[in-house]
This record gives sequence, structure tokens and C-alpha cells, in this order.
Amino acid sequence: MINGRQNTPLIWIVIPLVFLAIFYGYPMAAILKISFQMDATGGLDRIFHVLSSRMFGYALGFSLFQAVLSTLLTLGFALPGVIIYLLVDFPGKKWIQLISSLPFVLPTVVVASAFRALWGSQGIGNSLAVDLMGFQSGPFDLDYGLPAVMMAHVFYNVSVVFKMVGGFGMGLDRSQIDSARTLGASWMTVVFQILLPLLKPAITAASLLVFVFCFSSFGVVLILGGPGFSTLEIEIYRQTIHFFNLPAAAILSLVQILFMGMAFLIYLRLQKRHQTRIFSACETGLSIPIRGRVARWGILAFQSIWILFFGLPLLSLVIRSIWTDTGFSSAFYMELFRIPEQSIFYISPFRTILHSIGFAGTAMMLSMMIGLPAAAYLSSTQSRMLPVVDTLFMLPLSTSAVTLGFGFIIAFDRPPLDLRGSWVLIPISHALVAFPFVVRALVPAFQGVSERLGEAAALLGASTWKIWRHITLPVTRRSLAAAMIFSFMISLGEFGATAFIARPQTSTIPVAIFRYLSQPGSLNQGQAMAMSCLLLLITVAGFLGLEWLTAPQRKRGVV
Repeated sequence: MINGRQNTPLIWIVIPLVFLAIFYGYPMAAILKISFQMDATGGLDRIFHVLSSRMFGYALGFSLFQAVLSTLLTLGFALPGVIIYLLVDFPGKKWIQLISSLPFVLPTVVVASAFRALWGSQGIGNSLAVDLMGFQSGPFDLDYGLPAVMMAHVFYNVSVVFKMVGGFGMGLDRSQIDSARTLGASWMTVVFQILLPLLKPAITAASLLVFVFCFSSFGVVLILGGPGFSTLEIEIYRQTIHFFNLPAAAILSLVQILFMGMAFLIYLRLQKRHQTRIFSACETGLSIPIRGRVARWGILAFQSIWILFFGLPLLSLVIRSIWTDTGFSSAFYMELFRIPEQSIFYISPFRTILHSIGFAGTAMMLSMMIGLPAAAYLSSTQSRMLPVVDTLFMLPLSTSAVTLGFGFIIAFDRPPLDLRGSWVLIPISHALVAFPFVVRALVPAFQGVSERLGEAAALLGASTWKIWRHITLPVTRRSLAAAMIFSFMISLGEFGATAFIARPQTSTIPVAIFRYLSQPGSLNQGQAMAMSCLLLLITVAGFLGLEWLTAPQRKRGVV
């Protein structure tokens, strides 16, 4: 019975475990094999040479530095907004939640393109400074550099803090705050001595997750960091694609796996101990009304800063996609439908868009095929092996997409799994990335199915399969649809693994955007912005669909 009370047969997890063994375990084993492969002298000198090199020291040091700095900046920007959201009832509160949640689902290449469109040398910020403020030349040159990377990371990860800390805060007992206010405590005292200590578990978990995301950031650092900055992810890519130094890339991948694995295990322990989830919903709060002119102006300032921070880059991206040398035009979009001579693509950009949609649809079906039985097992079993199985299912989330992509190209290069030149690796890798999110989204939905429905059906002689087909699936159809949309969006925006395994004939939208941004000329930059806008449009449509599908479940407490 799929209702959280009776054990589900072990056969339910055979498919996801076999899939993980082939497409996760086998590539990771290949990385491990190359990392410890003996050199000509029969020793392990290669490992010590790589780990003692200047390249490794800089890559690891910068990975840690930018991840810590990004995490601190994200907390510094997000926490005041979360506290205001939790404590104060103000007009437009629902829109603030919506705007704050959007960046989490945006592809990294879209975020990077948006900041290039706003603060780059040819961006909207420089044009406005020259045309309206009298500058002789653009004062901003953030095409590359640490400030651009930091801004993009904050933009991308505020959603994580808002969802986790805000969702956790909505479930707190407000009696302590009410008692403190009754005794005359100021709001500053309430925030720093009561609210923040209560939110500490969620803040810690969110901080760790933001650190993991920033430590494994690839697209943002590759596009906005430029050649002067190198993380472990970037070095794995360079050693593989540029230098074809597979042993060095494998050793770096192993280090990345160790760091990511330790951080993720700590996160899982925090999550299970304090029930903090990234899919937490923010629906209610203390709802303290605004009183006084100063408070109203403060809320207005908060809303303005929040909307400008999230809205300006995306608006600049849209404007830049139709802003040509001769004025506003759809020329960049029209260029996506043809392939000029000496193009950097073997196919037209429009065919790339069609390929991406096809890959995303295939990845969605694969992730649901393996995610459904996995979630069904986790939501209903009482086995002692549950924590072990749950950890196994979350392993792809603890491994960066770059490491997965590298593992694919070194593992599937010979019979019987010679798939390195095949297009099928692309949707498989995307499904692997989406699989943990699908499981995490479906388990609460399955656990929320009424036990009485399953018991009544079982008493009438219904089998487990009939209960699943006629009760569980219809009751959880909204959550299933949300998981399908989310996996589709993950596939559509995936860049890290695809950068390794995609060929020019099977290029995806994010890879095409990166190639355009890497080429000089206003036409290439404009086409990158146009393609980014199309990807943004699809992502926003999917995001709105997710919001509509999950809202009823939130109100019922299912998700």
C-alpha cells in the first residue's frame, strides 16, 4: 500500500538502483580508476604531482574563497528580506514571494547572460550612463571578474535562503514573540534574541546548501569569471576539453566528489534533524500590520530594492535581445532561424532549440520512470534500510554536473556501453541530475495520501498495483505534474554535464548560448541574448505552472 504505513515490495526500487548503478556508480568508478592508475614507474607520483601543483592550490583555494564569500553575501542580502517577510503584513507580499522564488529555477547561463546584458561593457547600464548621465564612456566593465560572479551567485541563491528559512519560520510558534512584545521588548530585541535563534537550524542548513551550490558553480564562473579565475569545476573542464589531460581531470574530480560528499552528508543530517526543506512553502506568517509613516516607507524601500535586484537583470536581457546597432529590431531572433556560412554550429540555432526540447522531454520521462518507484518505496516502507536507500537516491545531488559529465565521457567510451558519441547520454545525464529533485518532490505527496483509502481498497481485494493506479496517482496528480515540469526545466537549463558530452550536431540551448557569448561581435552577443530570452520565457512559464500546481497542496499541507 502506498500510504506511508505498510511496506512496499523491494522490487519497487530495482529500476532506480539499476539505473544509478549503471549511470552513476559506473562513471564514478571510472573516475576512481583513472585517479589511482599507476604511472610508468609503478607509483602514484601523478596524484602527488597534481595535488602539489600551483594549478590545484589556486583552483581549490579560489573555489573555497568564492563559495564562502558568495554564501556570506547571500545571507546578508536575503535574511533581512526573510525577516521582514515573516514579521510584517504588507501589500504585494505574494509578489515578493513569487519574485524571490524565480531565480532558483533559472538556468545558470540565463543568469550569466542577464548580468552581462545589464553590467557588461555593451550592457544597458553603460548605455544609460553614456546617454543620460553624460559619461564619455561606459563606467561599468563587468563582462568578467569577481564582482560579476558574486552578484550572479547572490541572485541565484537568495531563493534557497528564502524558501528554506522562510518556510521554516512559517512553522514556528509565535507565542515567544507575542510574550516578548507584551513585556515591552523592542522589535530589534525580538529579531536578534528570539527570531534569529529560532531560525538558526534553517539558516545553518541554507548556508551549507548555498555553499555547496557556489562551490560547484560552473556556468556562472565560466561565463562571468573569465580566464583569470579558476575553480575545481573549471579546471576539470579545461584539463579535459583544452588539454585532454584525463588523469589530472580525474584527480580533480575525485577531490570535488570528496568535498561535495562531506558537505552534502552534513546537510542531510541537518535536514532530517530540523525538517528544513528547500521545497518549503511560505504562505502565512505573523502578519503584523504596518503602522506609521516610517514603517511604510521602509517596506516600500524593501520592495523596491527587492524588485530592482531581481527584475533589472532580466529586463535588461529582454531589452538587449531586441537592441541592435540600428535601433530596436527582431533581427537577433530572426538570425536564430538560419545558419550562415562558417557558423560555429553545424546546425541552425532553431534546430538546437528543437533538440533541447526533445532532450528535456526524454529526460522528463526517464526521471519519472525511476523517480516514481523510488518515491513510492521511500514514502511507504518501514525497513531499516530506508536511510541507506534514501542516501543512495540522493547521491547524484551530492555530485556536481561537471563531474558527472566527465565520468560519462571516460566510462562510456568502449563496448558494451560505447555511448560517448551518442545523443542518448544527454537526456540520461539530465535525468540523473533531476532524479533527486523528483524524489524529494513526490515523497511528501505520497505520504499525504489518506491511509483509509488504501485500507478500504485492500479490504475489497485491490492489489498494490490497483491501489497505486486508481488511488495514489489520481490523488497526487498535481504533484506528479509539478515533478514532471520541474524535471523538464532542469533538463532544459542543464549546462555542466552537457558541456562535456554534447556534440555540435546535438548542441543544447545552454551550450549554444555559451558558444555565442564566447565569440566576439555584436551579432553573436545579440543571438546569445535572444536565445537566453527564449529559454527564460520557457522557464518562467514552467515556474508559473509549478506555482499553480503546488499552491493547493501547500494549503492542505501535502507539500
